[in-house]
Amino acid sequence: MPLLHLEPIPRDVARADMLRWMCLLGGIDGKLIGRIEIAGRGAAVEVAATHLARLVHALDGAELHGRRVRAWGE
Repeated sequence: MPLLHLEPIPRDVARADMLRWMCLLGGIDGKLIGRIEIAGRGAAVEVAATHLARLVHALDGAELHGRRVRAWGE
């Protein structure tokens, strides 16, 4: 699965919060999202290849717990 990178991630965000946020803003089912790894100020999320561009477009510049997040795919 390709990786979706997100940063900066607020310190108080749990993986479940991120999953709900990505599904809500991206309009996708949580089954299309794999492992979520949070390291420091960033996160790497496995996403189905068919939905990577859609999530990058939906999440780049969106707010998560009051912070604007950058998103890009790899």
